[in-house]
Amino acid sequence: DAARPSNIVYDDTPIHVHMARVKEQLGEKGRVRFRDLFRPGMHKSALVGIFLAILELVRHRQARAEQGHLFAELWVLPGPEADGQIDAAAVDQYEHGQE
Repeated sequence: DAARPSNIVYDDTPIHVHMARVKEQLGEKGRVRFRDLFRPGMHKSALVGIFLAILELVRHRQARAEQGHLFAELWVLPGPEADGQIDAAAVDQYEHGQE
């Protein structure tokens, strides 16, 4: 019903925190299925935060994504800079279009 009010839930978890969690899983397991980084029932804002964290890790070469063929399982693996530190200030203050 369009007239029914809805609650907007905002996940204020900083992106660098999601990034650290993903890096921790990669450190423990070596590679993680993309879908396993998301839990059933997660709120959409948390899903977006994790997705952005993965993109930031790839952008900073701390992770990479791999897919064997079209529609195959998508894997997230440590990148060439996986041992690097996350610059929380740079990630959380990221402004689109400025590189």
